[in-house]
Amino acid sequence: MYNNPVKRPLSLAIALAMGLLLDGCAGRTPQAAPLPEQIAGARTRADHEQLATRYEQAAAAAQQEAQVHREAKDRYERFPYSGLYSPHHVNTAAFAQRCQSAIVANEQAAQDDLALAKLHRDLATETKE
Repeated sequence: MYNNPVKRPLSLAIALAMGLLLDGCAGRTPQAAPLPEQIAGARTRADHEQLATRYEQAAAAAQQEAQVHREAKDRYERFPYSGLYSPHHVNTAAFAQRCQSAIVANEQAAQDDLALAKLHRDLATETKE
């Protein structure tokens, strides 16, 4: 298709330039500041509202992760072959226990995140700005 040695590099250069231009036009979501910096800089009502929303999102993610582990645990508990009867001597009870630990950890993380969200919502209502 490109037998002309001059056209091939020129075509590649044009394609690269178009890619860079289109990438620059793509809308990007601004990244939130790292959490420690955001906490240290929280002075206004909007700052505390942002933190509360961030913690609520983290709680929702933790709850979703706990649900994933609940489903996995259920499957491991219903696995037809376990322990000595497994073709590969896989102890699915240990996997189910691991899932239970992850469920507990994620549920605790969600509770902690919701408590922190409430704290920042309260701080937002008390802040004048």
